[in-house]
Amino acid sequence: MGSSYYYFLASLPLLFFDGKMPLTIEAFREDCRRLLTEKDYALMERLWAPDQTLPIPVPGTGNRVLDAWLHFDRGFRNELAWYRADHLNKDPLKYLRGARTLVSSPVEDIQRALKMDDLREAEKILSKARWQFLEELGMEHYYDFEGVFIYYLKLEILKRHQEYGSPEGRNRLQEIKTMPLPESSDVPLSAEVGVPTER
Repeated sequence: MGSSYYYFLASLPLLFFDGKMPLTIEAFREDCRRLLTEKDYALMERLWAPDQTLPIPVPGTGNRVLDAWLHFDRGFRNELAWYRADHLNKDPLKYLRGARTLVSSPVEDIQRALKMDDLREAEKILSKARWQFLEELGMEHYYDFEGVFIYYLKLEILKRHQEYGSPEGRNRLQEIKTMPLPESSDVPLSAEVGVPTER
């Protein structure tokens, strides 16, 4: 049986998809550093590591729920890259990291989001698909380590929404709208509407 973090998780404010961030990522990470076991904290550090540091395929962590998220996230990003490349008449295979594995309902959300002109609304659709996956993943994991990392990932989604609402975020979205795909499959994928990140 894994570690129990009843008091830690019970002390955290509830998160809502359309709500505001009730605490900062930095504050949450510091709480994790203080309150998690050494083994669990090491797994948390893998969650906030840059995507390009994760090998392909993503190796198993030994935690079934965390592995499910890593598999979903990589597949989700690949699917975004696939449809965006196809839309621009590029070879989608050049932009995948590992195999194309996403076969569940988020594919419809991705297709719908990439057809939208309003990038903020498109990002919201994509974030909602991720949030829904986390909701399902978190069932019956309310006070254990799985509940901790699912809370963290939801907090990251809220942070992204908050950043997009700022003037800097709006400018960044405008840049993304005109950013071409690079001619390389080695560029790591961001969560931003399937756009590869800049080095």
